[in-house]
Amino acid sequence: MEQKDCGKISQCMIVKNEEKNIERALTWGKGVVAEQIVVDTGSTDKTVEIARRLGAKVYHFTWVNDFAAAKNFALEKAQYPWIAFLDADEYFSEEDGKKLAELLAELSPSATDAVMTSWIHLYDNGTIMQVDSQIRIFRNSPKLRYHGRIHEVLSYDDGRSLNVFEANEVLSIFHTGYGEEADAKKKASRRNLLLIQEELKENPKNYQMQAYLGNEYLSFGEWDSAEEAYRKAISLIPEALIGEYSVLTSGVFSRLLSILTARSGNHEAKILELYRQASFGWPKEADYEYLLGDYYAGRGNFWEGERYLKLALEKLDKYGNAQYSSKLSAKIMHTYELLMMCCLNNGNHADCVKYGAAILRENPYRLAEDISGIGFKMADELAAKIGIQGDSDYRIRSGIYYCLMQAVGEGNCYLPMDMLLERAEALLGVDKESIRPQADNLMMDKKLVIKGECVFAAAYYYAELNCARMLQDLNISFVPEEVPLQESMDRTARKLENLAAGLKMELDGLQLEAVTECVQNGLFILSGGPGTGKTTTINMIIRYFEAEGQDILLGAP
Repeated sequence: MEQKDCGKISQCMIVKNEEKNIERALTWGKGVVAEQIVVDTGSTDKTVEIARRLGAKVYHFTWVNDFAAAKNFALEKAQYPWIAFLDADEYFSEEDGKKLAELLAELSPSATDAVMTSWIHLYDNGTIMQVDSQIRIFRNSPKLRYHGRIHEVLSYDDGRSLNVFEANEVLSIFHTGYGEEADAKKKASRRNLLLIQEELKENPKNYQMQAYLGNEYLSFGEWDSAEEAYRKAISLIPEALIGEYSVLTSGVFSRLLSILTARSGNHEAKILELYRQASFGWPKEADYEYLLGDYYAGRGNFWEGERYLKLALEKLDKYGNAQYSSKLSAKIMHTYELLMMCCLNNGNHADCVKYGAAILRENPYRLAEDISGIGFKMADELAAKIGIQGDSDYRIRSGIYYCLMQAVGEGNCYLPMDMLLERAEALLGVDKESIRPQADNLMMDKKLVIKGECVFAAAYYYAELNCARMLQDLNISFVPEEVPLQESMDRTARKLENLAAGLKMELDGLQLEAVTECVQNGLFILSGGPGTGKTTTINMIIRYFEAEGQDILLGAP
């Protein structure tokens, strides 16, 4: 292989029905990689068509329930010195793609087998769920292959260790497979679960597969089964791996702690017992303290909450997050919020202010959301003074919400999407193309509801919906007499005429119709301008029900 090719990359992936992801998965590599290899394992959608249109080399592989076999088939097609093997729901940013090419061109062929990067898991709305480390970049060697039919591991055939260059601080792979649609698809197939169970039949003492089994059950919400699998995995972790940080060792304790701290009831003794075991074996992992701090703060034990959360931040500051502390790294702002609450309740006002200031430095628009009397424009002025950019996601989201609240003040429960985008564009000085995705993100954060082309602030949408439901319930609850409707209406009209004559009240035709409709229905809304006879009509309604022996309750706003 020529020296000039030493930094060239073959991008590989295996796919099935990835038409929603394939374009982004291939786009980041344009101008970065020398070839793009897509191995399709049986797509029935437009995945193959899109991949070919984008210039990828597409191969077909008959699925044999073995991820390693499919990936190794792709590796056999690669012809350049480096492999970038990302899944279809993973990608580098444009900036990191350029960094990757530059980095690989500089690495020594004899000193580096693989590159470890940050692995950032994203929810559908773009917020970070978790930050891990992963090897997706490695040398193209015939002896370096994937092993295992599921949760396949990259390793040399002869068992020698990989020389890994850690690039967590400079390169990040974004993983988007954590949305509601992806979860539903995964739960429906349970394919991974079946493959893991097959592996465990052959090797029941495989701690890695036991850990993966726990992950599958956890993703299905089957906590009891997940806990059982995690505890078995912990019992099988080789003693030699205690102190080695990975999702299959230290990460198993984090996931089990997540289950125990989220359960209702008092599990404190079990939680502390597991925490002591975990922190003794993996003392650099800050997620353990974060989970305990969150647990105690949520149960009103603010002293313990403050203690553990501060310890978590100290560990993160001291050891970083290259191979650990993924939960804490993704929840820094939430940690500051918890600490602010704990410190306030503990009378530690100085630290309460410190953590509050940290939150506002990151997102000063929280002032407009959380504090009455401080609106968007005041928060926007503060944000500009501390250097928040005009196209900041925080600013755009806050501006969208401000426009909706202005519409509420005008008497509107929603705005058409086009009108909202126009108003937000005028307010923010940012183009509509940048604003529209943030409306979707606000919807995923459950702050907006988008129905067709109508955009509601969530609180007003659900208030309106609940009002409609309660009105419907009131109407349904009314049980009319079991007589024909016209006969019932005629009888009611005669009663009203006799009652009006006895009370010496005169009703015109419209008022008589209104009282009749009220009597015949479980719910009745009366409206009209001044002087139209609403008070007379209401008085007659009251007199009618009194004459029927009904109790009357009056309410006024």
